[in-house]
Amino acid sequence: MDLISPDPGRWAARFDRHRWRIRLALPQARTEHIGSTAIGTICAKDVVDILVGEVDVTAAAQALVSAGYVIEGERPNHIWLCWPDPQQREAVVHVVIAGATSGTNGCFSVIS
Repeated sequence: MDLISPDPGRWAARFDRHRWRIRLALPQARTEHIGSTAIGTICAKDVVDILVGEVDVTAAAQALVSAGYVIEGERPNHIWLCWPDPQQREAVVHVVIAGATSGTNGCFSVIS
C-alpha cells in the first residue's frame, strides 16, 4: 500500500462519517480515531483506523457487519473489520474490550 501526503481534513471527515455509522450500530461504544491518519501531519496509508471499545467484542462486530462492515480478522478480544471491502478499504475498525490494556487484547492501550 502506498503512502500519501497528509490530508488531515479529509481523514477527519472520513472518521466522522464512520463514527456516525458506528454509533448507529453501537450507541454506547467509545470510538477513537487512531493511527497515522489521526496524526494528520505525516504521510500515511489512505485508510482511517478506528478503535471501538465495547463490552462484548463478538456482538459488537456482528452489529458492525449488519451496518455493512466486513470482518477481516480476529484474535482473542480483538476483531477488525473494514469498509467497504478488503480490496477498496477506506477504514479499518478495531473492536476491543472497553477498558482493556494492551496486555489483555494484545494490541491497544486503554480505551474506556
